[in-house]
Amino acid sequence: MRHAVTRWAAAIAAALLALVALDGGERGLAAPKQCTVTATPVRFGTYLPFASADTLANGAVSYSCTASTPVVITLDRGSSGSYNPRTMRQGASLLAYNLYLDPPNKLIWGDGTGGTGFYTNATPPPNTTITLGVYGRIPAQQHAVRPGTYMDTITVQVQF
Repeated sequence: MRHAVTRWAAAIAAALLALVALDGGERGLAAPKQCTVTATPVRFGTYLPFASADTLANGAVSYSCTASTPVVITLDRGSSGSYNPRTMRQGASLLAYNLYLDPPNKLIWGDGTGGTGFYTNATPPPNTTITLGVYGRIPAQQHAVRPGTYMDTITVQVQF
């Protein structure tokens, strides 16, 4: 019997913060360095529990800074409390998934702990928008998944 589980996001619509760092020197304070950050959610659409292939979807994180300042971007564990696997929820029901830095889905995007990786750019060009892919995957054959809408919220942390 086939049934579809419809879900709308491993939502990377998280607490996106534009932080301001001041750079002081002998000549006094320089202009503040500001970065803006936006995120596009990963929307998996319909998951078929008996399909033989994993379900894939992409999202994005974009940033732009007024000055060339090092940038580090990490993603948290979401509601599961674990990077591997992350889980989406619908009430008490869980659906395993993960988010990756690379399209072959080999490096889990996290904070650098537990075998995860993170994004870093030591010299981004000033006033240039850089867009990073967020690659999502739901493993196939999760037969015990109940129909419904599954969600998780991931916090994107940007340090500059």
